[in-house]
Amino acid sequence: MSLQASVPSLTSEPSSITSVPAGDHYTMMDFAAVYFRECCLVMACGAERPLGHFLAPWQDHLCLHPSIILYFAALMRFMGDQPKLKNQDDAQCAYEILQENLHDEVYSRLVPTHSVLRGWLLLNLLTGFFLPSNTLMPYATKFLQQASSDPSKIARICQSNLRKNFMYGGRRHLPFPVEMEALLVLMGRGVRILPGCSIYLLLSSLQVAKELLQEICEQMGAGEQEEMQEFALFAIRSTNILVTVNLRRLTWKTPLHFEDKIYTDIHYGQVSNEDGSQLVSTFWHREDLKEYIPKSLQSRISTETLQNHLDRLLRTMQPLRPVDAKIQFIEHVMKQPLFGYNIFLVEKVSNSTIPVPCYFGVNKEQIIVVDSITQELCHIIPLKELQRMRILRPTSEQGLPGIELNYGSAASPKTLWIELSQVSHQP
Repeated sequence: MSLQASVPSLTSEPSSITSVPAGDHYTMMDFAAVYFRECCLVMACGAERPLGHFLAPWQDHLCLHPSIILYFAALMRFMGDQPKLKNQDDAQCAYEILQENLHDEVYSRLVPTHSVLRGWLLLNLLTGFFLPSNTLMPYATKFLQQASSDPSKIARICQSNLRKNFMYGGRRHLPFPVEMEALLVLMGRGVRILPGCSIYLLLSSLQVAKELLQEICEQMGAGEQEEMQEFALFAIRSTNILVTVNLRRLTWKTPLHFEDKIYTDIHYGQVSNEDGSQLVSTFWHREDLKEYIPKSLQSRISTETLQNHLDRLLRTMQPLRPVDAKIQFIEHVMKQPLFGYNIFLVEKVSNSTIPVPCYFGVNKEQIIVVDSITQELCHIIPLKELQRMRILRPTSEQGLPGIELNYGSAASPKTLWIELSQVSHQP
């Protein structure tokens, strides 16, 4: 059986994209020997002028298209073999290349140039948007598998793009030029700024938030699935083109571990409101120190007594490395009663046994009510028992809006309403 006749079909074998051809078959040298014209073998890479014919001969029926030479020229301009046109950038070249129905031809020209970074950038886009034909697929898959040991990881990203493209389908339309430009910039930089530190990532044109979160967690030593599920990414659009991505921990079930500096810095950045050095310097100024005392306790605590107490602590404290100080700070904050909750100050509550004002804390598991002065736990409502919530309008012009909570079981229903200023209501 000839090599050409033994090429597997993606349409008849869905798993072929995920399984690499075994042995030495389906290498790009095999592909070139079977399909490339002899005169093209020398000119496939580093040509000085656009080729007038295809490396992929099954696309010869397109050779009469008037834009073919323009396509070849655009490819050479992107690769740097020819100068760009006036006011033309990489995104415009890439857009011109990919909009033509010559995807196998692009694969054939880019795959042999795997040592050229610009070829990888274009291949990253190509594998994300278009699949090679059934004829070329096993060779492209084999090539990317062999090249995936490259420390730059670009080959692995292209391999992942190809797999996702086959499993879920590519895009129906090319991205707009401005999006193409953004994709090329991201692939070139690959930087993400997170609270307290920077993590450098090589981004993919098809990367989704879940994969980005997984890569960040793995880099900071939180690769276990159970712990990874406790983090989330928040995208904040600051301008029309700039989006800031922040990593935050939402739940705190799994024990913390501080072997990795990035892991420590990210957690410290989340739980601290002030820079550590600024907080320490504040301890030496009595007037500023008052700002750190809860308003409900300011009348009961002497700032002078507190200042003297802090002075003694600072004098007797053993010197700490910055990382150890951060770890101690995190561990101390986690011991606070309201740690891990979103806190709301409640002015009025229907249950007469709950002192007001009080704090309502909400997390992913329960609602707690805490005394605003002693921080003693007064009431707990597991979220799994919460049946319904509805907003209550203010009972007077000076009154506050409220929330009615219906919880408990069908046999023992319970109701609790609260008034708080954070409720959004329609007049």
